[in-house]
Amino acid sequence: MTPHKQRLGRLREALARDRIDAALVTHPTSIRYLTGFTGSAGLLLVLPEESHLLTDGRYREQAPLQVRDSSIHIDLPNAAQSAAQRPENGLPGLLQSLELIPAGLNIAFEADSLSVARFEQIERLFPAARWTGQSGTISGLAMRKDPAELQALRSAIRITDEAFGSFLNDIRAGAVERELAGRLSYLLRMHGAEKDSFEPIVASGWRGALPHARSTDKVLQEGDFLVLDFGAVYDGYHADMTRTVCIGSLTERHEQIYGIVLEAQLQGIAAVRAGQRTRDVDAACRDIIQAAGYGEQFVHGTGHGIGLEVHTPPRLSRESDEVLEADMVVTIEPGIYIEGWGGVRIEDDVLVLPDGSSPLNQSTKELLVLG
Repeated sequence: MTPHKQRLGRLREALARDRIDAALVTHPTSIRYLTGFTGSAGLLLVLPEESHLLTDGRYREQAPLQVRDSSIHIDLPNAAQSAAQRPENGLPGLLQSLELIPAGLNIAFEADSLSVARFEQIERLFPAARWTGQSGTISGLAMRKDPAELQALRSAIRITDEAFGSFLNDIRAGAVERELAGRLSYLLRMHGAEKDSFEPIVASGWRGALPHARSTDKVLQEGDFLVLDFGAVYDGYHADMTRTVCIGSLTERHEQIYGIVLEAQLQGIAAVRAGQRTRDVDAACRDIIQAAGYGEQFVHGTGHGIGLEVHTPPRLSRESDEVLEADMVVTIEPGIYIEGWGGVRIEDDVLVLPDGSSPLNQSTKELLVLG
C-alpha cells in the first residue's frame, strides 16, 4: 500500500469517528499530503471508498505523474461556456458536473483555510449536501511521520548541515548580512535543496535580539553575535536549524549567555519522548533560562512541528497541551534576546522516539569564533 493510500485511509477513519461521510480538501498542503499532487490549483473529494482530484489544464500531464491513488479530473476549456461563467464556477463547477456528491452527504471542509467567498460558492452549487467545518484534522494526522516522510526530512536536514559547514568560510568581520543570506541560499541549493524553507535569518550584533529579523545591509563587526536561522526543502519537506556564532573575539558575557541557551536546549531535547506534554518540554528549557535571570528575554515558544510546511503542529509552548507521539519531528529552539546588545538561539530538528528522542542535525553546537 502506498503512503498516500495509507494517509487517505487514516483520514477516512478520522471522519468516521466524527460521523462524517466525506471531505472536500482545498488547502494545497493537505492535497499534497494526501495525494502527492504539487499543483497550485486543486480540489480533492475524499469519499468512503474512493477519492477524486480535480485540477485545471495546466496540470494535465503533471497530475498523472504524481497521483496514483485518486481519480483525476481535468477542467479543460469548454467552447460552450462563456468567459464570465468559467471564473465563477471553476473547479467547484467541474465537481458539480461530475455528480459525485449525493443529496444529504455530510461533508467536512477545511474551515481554517477555505475562504468565506469560496465556501459560499460551494454551498450554492451543492445545496443538498450538509457541510461541517473542521480545523486541524489533516494537519493532526500529518504530525506523525511515515517512513517516506522521515526519509525526506532526513535529507533536508542533511543538506542544511552540509550547507552550514560550507558557509562557515564566508563568515567574517566586514561581511554584509544581506549578502551572507544570499550566499546561504545558494549553498543550500548547491547541496541539493529544492529551495529555502523560508527566507534565511542572518542577524548580527544588536539585530540578533530580533527573533525574526530580516537581513539588512548591516556590516558584521568584531564582537557581534551572529544568529543564523535557515533550512532546506527536499521533496517538499522542510528543515529548520539555528546556530549562533561569534565574530572576531569572545567576551565572558558571550560565553555566559551562550552557555545558558545551550544548556536549556540540551535539557529540552532530553525532555522529548512519546507521552510527554509539549508544555513540559517548553518548561524544561524555560526553567533554566528563568533561573539564570533571563526569563523575560525568552520571548517565544520552545518549538514546533515541521513537515510539508515549516511550522506545523504540535506547538511547544507554555500554553500548548498536546502530547508528543513517536515519529513526530519537532524543533527545540530556546533563545535569549537582549535589546541593544544581541541574541542567541540554538535550534535542532528532533525525532520523537517511544522512549526518548533523536536530534537529527549533526552541525556543531560549540561556540564558534569566526572572522
